[in-house]
Amino acid sequence: MICLIYPKGNIISLCDPESYLFSRKGFKFNKDTISKKFKEVLRAVNFPEKFHFHCLRHTFITSLIKSGVNINYVKEIAGHSEIQTTMNYIHIITNDLREAVNKINI
Repeated sequence: MICLIYPKGNIISLCDPESYLFSRKGFKFNKDTISKKFKEVLRAVNFPEKFHFHCLRHTFITSLIKSGVNINYVKEIAGHSEIQTTMNYIHIITNDLREAVNKINI
């Protein structure tokens, strides 16, 4: 089950087909509509076509890990059943590795 928890304590379950993150006056967007709109925005700001709406999920999960959130919590937030799936979403760069090593007090 995937849930989003908002600061006021509201929880939206994405397993409920009546719950939509994106809607407009009764109109419920499907994933294709959102993906197409995302591509339009990317083109408008001259971003590479290689980016997809799903990339935001990777970015969110990576940001949680970089912020020090326990991977077990991230796994639950993402709705993954296996930690390996969550690990596949984490993207680190050389600078992240440098920062990790620089945290060592010698």
